[in-house]
Amino acid sequence: MRNAYVYFSILLGLALFLIAVFAIVFFRERVAHVLKRRPARKAVPREDFYCVRSSLKQINENFHVAQILFTNRKDCTLTAQGEVRRRASED
Repeated sequence: MRNAYVYFSILLGLALFLIAVFAIVFFRERVAHVLKRRPARKAVPREDFYCVRSSLKQINENFHVAQILFTNRKDCTLTAQGEVRRRASED
């Protein structure tokens, strides 16, 4: 141990480096937890849906096709083309 100051400065630098790395890792987790805590969202009001049309077709023995059309409006009607339109009373 000719130069004790050299060994001491190397060990001190290594210790400070490890403390800095530990602090960065530790505080990164703490900051991430704080950022993840977001205020609770307001409850979405419950919305009723109504079945406008449903159909089931058998293509062959092993293959069936089902179609269900829902809407959130009570006053919807189907046109000949299958489009959903509102009644004229709202327009």
